[in-house]
Amino acid sequence: PIKGETSIIVTASGSNITTTTIYRDYNDWKKKNSVPPDSPVFCMTGWYPCVKEALLSRGWTFNADPTSPYFDLKWSLRSIDINQENLQPWQLTNHFLKNIALTTKIGLLKSLQSLSWLVDSNCNDIIPRGYDLTNHEGIIDFMDDFKYQRAINILKKLFYDITGIKQIRNQLDKQIDKSLDNNLETQIDSTNNEDMIIGDKIIDLLNVNI
Repeated sequence: PIKGETSIIVTASGSNITTTTIYRDYNDWKKKNSVPPDSPVFCMTGWYPCVKEALLSRGWTFNADPTSPYFDLKWSLRSIDINQENLQPWQLTNHFLKNIALTTKIGLLKSLQSLSWLVDSNCNDIIPRGYDLTNHEGIIDFMDDFKYQRAINILKKLFYDITGIKQIRNQLDKQIDKSLDNNLETQIDSTNNEDMIIGDKIIDLLNVNI
């Protein structure tokens, strides 16, 4: 496309070229701005000195006009700085359309909640339980889960108080920690180490499903 623009070109050597002209196409833009035909061009918005230096050191040419359509790569802080609809097939950016399904917390949550339609897995198997508190259904789900977990904790405390399993578990944890300090691998391999033998009854108690 033909466009008149003021271009400030920074080459790999650090020299600046400022011009105002009309270009027939990308190749014409490169030719009139003394950019080698085989040199990829990038432009950017925002402050990314590391990205800029890395590209320049690899032979890229920096187009300092952030609104210019002449680039191979456009690196921007915000997605709205890129007109995705007018990109050419060979042009790259660090943003893409409709990426909120992966790049926002609520978008990722909703994407994973739909996982069961594709594979035999549940969202809660991958990430901690999450809720969309911007809608009524999400609030109700959160309140129900909170009540359920509170009830479970009360029952567990009551169960531990009656059976004494919590004391057994604490003793077992201390025993394992002590064994780890004394070279756990050696003790596990030893058939004579009675300290590491856990009776079937204790295992059954620890595996009680409330």
